[in-house]
Amino acid sequence: MQLKNFSGQPQEVALTVQDARGFVFSGDKAQTLALPPRGEARVAWQLVAHAAGELPLPSVRVAAPRAGAQVVTQSSLVHVLPF
Repeated sequence: MQLKNFSGQPQEVALTVQDARGFVFSGDKAQTLALPPRGEARVAWQLVAHAAGELPLPSVRVAAPRAGAQVVTQSSLVHVLPF
């Protein structure tokens, strides 16, 4: 996930990954990042499927309390082949 601060003020951004059935998750499910003015950050997680078929990816909640903003990503479906 790519995050960018378009403002001239530093922003604190809180990320929370929701549970998703069918996947084992690796990484921090909740973390806070400090984005400098006009700065960028990239966050990645590792998911390992333990089921085959169409599975929903986990939703991610992104909140910027200083800006009074919050968004939750819509869960996309991925097709996992049997292994």
